[in-house]
Amino acid sequence: MPSPALVESRTRSSWCTQDGQDLVETALTMPVFLLLLIGIIEFGFILFAYNSVANVAREGARFGVIAGRTEAEIESYVRSHAPGIATRCRDFEDMGVTADLSDPNLVAVEVLCNWPLLSGDFIGTGPEITLRAVSSMRRE
Repeated sequence: MPSPALVESRTRSSWCTQDGQDLVETALTMPVFLLLLIGIIEFGFILFAYNSVANVAREGARFGVIAGRTEAEIESYVRSHAPGIATRCRDFEDMGVTADLSDPNLVAVEVLCNWPLLSGDFIGTGPEITLRAVSSMRRE
């Protein structure tokens, strides 16, 4: 049976050779982990924004099926009922809102929004993604 001093020296020497290994492994894996985490957060924000744009388009189409509404009234209604989009959407005043009343039985509303990505917040100006939602409802 080996002496306790010999077991202790072997254990201590194996620990001493791995002092920096954890730091190197962390330094190599942390950027990948953070990039994945930021990507998941970014996807959640984009999903929220698309849901907001689709909801505003649906509300505009619903507003438009009421008798006597013009395209200008529908577009104005959509712009005034987009508070979640207004705070983040670039060029909100020029946000693409079009109402189509060419078919007498159908109201179609299209909303376009240039949504800035989170990476742009870190570097000042950055890439954008264009969110587009179309909603149509029948007049009855």
